Amino acid sequence: MQEPVLWSDDYALNIEQIDEQHRHFFKLIGDLFLAVRSPQWEGEKALAALTHLCDYAYYHFDTEEKFFEKAEYPERVLHRKYHEEFRRQTQLFLSRFRAPTADGKKVLEEAAAFAQRWLTQHILAEDKKYVQCLKERGVV
Repeated sequence: MQEPVLWSDDYALNIEQIDEQHRHFFKLIGDLFLAVRSPQWEGEKALAALTHLCDYAYYHFDTEEKFFEKAEYPERVLHRKYHEEFRRQTQLFLSRFRAPTADGKKVLEEAAAFAQRWLTQHILAEDKKYVQCLKERGVV
């Protein structure tokens, strides 16, 4: 199993509210990795960690998307589609995890790997694109 990636300044956008939310996102993904590795597998705790990640994604993406609207960020429609894809995928993991015949550890491991890969790539490739626009238009 892969190791969780920790927050570093490489992911900083220098927008305090967004960076704080991204740091929390990293923590939630780390919690998924911890749940998978726990010597005493606790399905309810794992389910809570996955549910929290899904819920937090809605909260965080809503924050970004409000900034996009205020700034009239030109790539906001495309960026919103990336967010929708993450939400859709994490909801699928949640559904799979809840299935009576599910291998919970396997689903959680896949969810953690997906979320980590998506978040790190998304911040570096997509989120960094909107910083200048939001700052130039006085939104942040």
